[in-house]
Amino acid sequence: MWETTFKQDHNQAIKHRSDWFKPFWKTKKGRWKLIYPGIDEIEGLNCMLTVECLDCGAVIMRTAHHWLVNNNQFGCSNCFANRGVARKIRMLEAHGFGVLSTKVKGKYRIYTMRCPKCGLIFDQWGPNLKRWIKHGAKCPACSKSGKLPPDAVRIRKACIEAGMTYLELGEKANYSESRVRNIANGLAYNEETAKRIADIAERIAKEKR
Repeated sequence: MWETTFKQDHNQAIKHRSDWFKPFWKTKKGRWKLIYPGIDEIEGLNCMLTVECLDCGAVIMRTAHHWLVNNNQFGCSNCFANRGVARKIRMLEAHGFGVLSTKVKGKYRIYTMRCPKCGLIFDQWGPNLKRWIKHGAKCPACSKSGKLPPDAVRIRKACIEAGMTYLELGEKANYSESRVRNIANGLAYNEETAKRIADIAERIAKEKR
């Protein structure tokens, strides 16, 4: 008899605690699906909730106290990050840069883009983008003092025209990708080598016209 009464009181207490969370679930920002446990089975502040965002499909696990109560006014962190990425891509495209990829490395996102002026493909860290744009938004090659050597410019233009990577050009010219890239960027520059690579690049571009 005592055991039956205890179970009934215990179940009633659980139901009471779960009812306390229901208003928070109704006002939680975003569109969510509660996967586990059921809304009537949330037993306390430290109960782990498995939820799915109905906008992006992200599935997360958080405590009821941290996610549902304390951060009730915040929506999906994955959706927020995606909106931020889309906003930064639009900002870069407005300055003429073609964004090729965005990848997370460690804690930060890296934006790989192509310079509209010289065609250089380079990376920028997400946290530095606003400051970088504020200071002129120039790629590593365009930001070099002075102009690139003429043969470096020829290599760049030919690669863009032919849709050819520095790796492909290096294979044709019998040089490593890093060697071709450095010369195209005006680094470790050798005039004879630069002229040879530029001649090969322009020949390939002409053949592809």
